[in-house]
Amino acid sequence: MQGSFTGAKDRPGLFELADGGTLFLDEINSMPLELQAKLLRVLQDNKIRRVGGSKTIDVDVRIIAAYNSELKDILEKKELRKDLFYRLNVISMIVPDLKKRKEDIPILLDHFIEKYNSKNKKFIKKVSQEVMDIFMNYDWPGNVRELEHVIEGITSIYEIDIIREEHLPYHFAEVKNVVKSLSKNIEPLNAALQKKEKEIITSALKATVGNVSKAADLIEIPRQTLQYKIKKYDLEH
Repeated sequence: MQGSFTGAKDRPGLFELADGGTLFLDEINSMPLELQAKLLRVLQDNKIRRVGGSKTIDVDVRIIAAYNSELKDILEKKELRKDLFYRLNVISMIVPDLKKRKEDIPILLDHFIEKYNSKNKKFIKKVSQEVMDIFMNYDWPGNVRELEHVIEGITSIYEIDIIREEHLPYHFAEVKNVVKSLSKNIEPLNAALQKKEKEIITSALKATVGNVSKAADLIEIPRQTLQYKIKKYDLEH
């Protein structure tokens, strides 16, 4: 019999096209169980047969498979055949969610900006610091794909060189407000350091009853430096 569509018999499938190379199967737990059984047979026998064909074809394909849920849940719900899992589970790697490895966000941004600049003929250079702060405070429920789709959408719509807050999708509005609220409560580092330094010097002078030499020894700085700072912070009286 011929295949289910015209010409199916003469068209190579994915395994035949990937012969001698690698085939990536994403979200393998979403594959119907009957297809999982066929996949298992191919992995065991290294043989395939085209749709509607009768000839067996030898293939040599390395498989990389990924799943998108907790493995324990997938196996308990029988979304993935255990025999197929054990056949595939030669080398295992767990890739943490993006929210658990936010240090990767700048690297991924550079990659996606370059990718969609090329695809959409745009010339975006980077994201603003405000946007980077928003991205670093966002939980990314859609993981790396969500980040990619955000950049893809922006490069498709805007003619810009820097991605700013106003270019982000509407659902980032709440994160914008959180970041702005946090920034209002953060004291500038230099001011905070000077405040703390003043407190330490005041405490040292109090503990030594105003003896500058002893106060300098107490906080382990030269007497001359302490005198300068006492004058700087107006602590002489």
